[in-house]
Amino acid sequence: MSWGVIVLLLAAGIAGLTQAFLVRAGKYRGFYAIYQTNAPPWVRNRAFAGLPVGVFLIAGAAAIAFSDADIRVGAGLMVIPILLGLALSVVWLFKPPEFMKPEWLRAVESGAAPEPASSFPMGVPGRSGARRIYLPPPVYWSLWAATVAVFVLWLTLGWSWSVLVGLGAAISTLAASTPRRAGSAGGNS
Repeated sequence: MSWGVIVLLLAAGIAGLTQAFLVRAGKYRGFYAIYQTNAPPWVRNRAFAGLPVGVFLIAGAAAIAFSDADIRVGAGLMVIPILLGLALSVVWLFKPPEFMKPEWLRAVESGAAPEPASSFPMGVPGRSGARRIYLPPPVYWSLWAATVAVFVLWLTLGWSWSVLVGLGAAISTLAASTPRRAGSAGGNS
């Protein structure tokens, strides 16, 4: 039996659904700091993909459970929500639907409401108009060192190729950040 994998997929799926509902309800605003940076779209928009990712993971857990129980029809039927969730999550990472955005964010994007203050120190807008998140230099460089260490471990230990997906997410997120310069302000610039 694959109960460990099933429980892990269910927990991650429920976490994805919970995050999606909290973002949509406007209760979770922590994603906004990275959303307003020049990070790639799959990093900026990841807060909106929780719903299809949650469906994908929960359906995957169900497919494994059905397969382990020799219920082939159930496992086969789970292919539909798995593929639908996977496809929607990829699409929503690049172009999230408006209905997934909370009202406060839609108001900010339309100019009807002022931009909320960020809880993270942000740099001045660059040429593209996007800003970068300032991190204390020890944190910034430690995160890069950890990313490199995981890559070296992946090469040495023959870990799964899926580790590269996590490394890509880490690199994309770090690329939207910068070490805080000496003397830079701690708040929004």
